Amino acid sequence: MDKVTDNSPDVESTESTEGSFPTVGVDTGDTITATLATGTENVGGGGGAFGGASESSAAIHATAKWSTAQLKKHQAEQAARAAAAEAALAKAKSQRDALTQRLKDIVNDALRANAARSPSVTDLAHANNMAMQAEAERLRLAKAEQKAREEAEAAEKALREAERQRDEIARQQAETAHLLAMAEAAEAEKNRQDSLDEEHRAVEVAEKKLAEAKAELAKAESDVQSKQAIVSRVAGELENAQKSVDVKVTGFPGWRDVQKKLERQLQDKKNEYSSVTNALNSAVSIRDAKKTDVQNAEIKLKEAKDDLEKSQVKDSVDTMVGFYQYITEQYGEKYSRIAQDLAEKAKGSKFSSVDEALAAFEKYKNVLDKKISKVDRDAIFNALESVNYDELSKNLTKISKSLKITSRVSFLYDVGSDFKNAIETGNWRPLFVTLEKSAVDVGVAKIVALMFSFIVGVPLGFWGIAIVTGIVSSYIGDDELNKLNELLGI
Repeated sequence: MDKVTDNSPDVESTESTEGSFPTVGVDTGDTITATLATGTENVGGGGGAFGGASESSAAIHATAKWSTAQLKKHQAEQAARAAAAEAALAKAKSQRDALTQRLKDIVNDALRANAARSPSVTDLAHANNMAMQAEAERLRLAKAEQKAREEAEAAEKALREAERQRDEIARQQAETAHLLAMAEAAEAEKNRQDSLDEEHRAVEVAEKKLAEAKAELAKAESDVQSKQAIVSRVAGELENAQKSVDVKVTGFPGWRDVQKKLERQLQDKKNEYSSVTNALNSAVSIRDAKKTDVQNAEIKLKEAKDDLEKSQVKDSVDTMVGFYQYITEQYGEKYSRIAQDLAEKAKGSKFSSVDEALAAFEKYKNVLDKKISKVDRDAIFNALESVNYDELSKNLTKISKSLKITSRVSFLYDVGSDFKNAIETGNWRPLFVTLEKSAVDVGVAKIVALMFSFIVGVPLGFWGIAIVTGIVSSYIGDDELNKLNELLGI
């Protein structure tokens, strides 16, 4: 009898260990291995390193105290683990599919081997030998099928574990993202508080104390109203008790006992009325004290706001002094005087229409273009390209304060963008339209504030400043443009 051997490839399968990443790989030769590689430690609580449905409360509590830097590092580590989990999931799926297909192939082989066929003469002659070989083949295929089925089931289990760990990592990432958002918000608020100067901080403190005082007053007022209602009720009851005592009914057995009882009730009611009246008086005193606290808090807030206003005015004056000094140092005293003149004339001035201002500027620009080289134009464009709008907005706020106007910081972005495009394309109308929109409420002073902010905050160079002052002058009048022409020699 021929020796029957099992030529099917050996398949190894290891059970998953809790807290590990599922990774499935194909071994050398024909051996297919389903294994779980050790995952990252100390990620969550509950069940193993990754935990079950949620992290332990201790872990979450500890993570909640981390800084944004720690949370971002933790987030990056989680992203790496998520990538590893996705890779493990893909491998597990591939392994599961391969083993499932292998099981199908073995089953098909067994079905073909068991199919009935007509025996030949030779088969009949060797029926005994063929029967033994057929039985051996059936047993081999049955064994191989059982082994393949177990391996396919193990691969399916590994795939489910990989999916669970992937979902757990995703949950942890969402939790970390939430904690990071809260930490960043807290740090932003702390930075905002730290950035406030003493005067701003004093105003915030005064506003908070006033709000607290008003809340206490409202509470005290409610207490007074409640006690007034009690006093009113007890006063009515006292009046009725007094009437009962005053109406003496005699001549019946025990009337003296009844009278004494009524007198005791009257005295009790008098005592109660005295008690609730004292409580009301005490509540009124507290309420009046709270009113005084509110008045004092309002005075403190006004003082804090006045100090802030004085500080801001001084700051804005210092800003403009520094601005004119900067102009003088960079471009000369005559240029500084023109800037001062523009600022003064802009106060309360109504602006020309876009068409009028643009026409005046075009005449000035046509001559100016002959003076400005491509190198100068590129330098202006590059300066506008790298504007720090945070610093620019601070300059705008200070300059606007000195001109006694308010300006919307959002216009800075529009002006900067239109200014840059005008330098590049030569089309200045969009910039003038934007400036008109910004100045519709207070006039040319806002245009001065916007454009002067660029002088302070952007290294525009001599010709860039000439363009800015030319734009402002075109809204004020020909006299200012003529002064500029004379200064620039054009």
